[in-house]
Amino acid sequence: MDILGQIGCFCIVTFLCFICSLNLSYNIIREIQGSGLEGPIPESISLLTNLSQLAISDLNGEGSQLFPNLSSMASMKKLVLRGCNLRGFIPGYIKLMSKLQHLDLSFNDLGGDIPDLSGLRNLEKM
Repeated sequence: MDILGQIGCFCIVTFLCFICSLNLSYNIIREIQGSGLEGPIPESISLLTNLSQLAISDLNGEGSQLFPNLSSMASMKKLVLRGCNLRGFIPGYIKLMSKLQHLDLSFNDLGGDIPDLSGLRNLEKM
């Protein structure tokens, strides 16, 4: 299925919930990849608190956005926000995602200090 256009606040949550109800139970999504979509990543993505894997890459469009608030996603095992026009710093709450195994924030405009990730015992790939 090809999906093109902007990632709209209502649209993305509706679409993700639709995927959850079709393919998986309890809102546990295997992977979401948006290639060819335009950002920004909607703040409402944080409502999907049981996501275990989130992969959004290569967002099109002008401008940049701050790192989305994903602090309520404690079940995250795989977080890929690659080429999403993110700016600012890597938020400290990343170190609280104790189940995180895979983290990819490459090809963004992130700066500042990297949070201490030494407590992420499951982190295998960064």
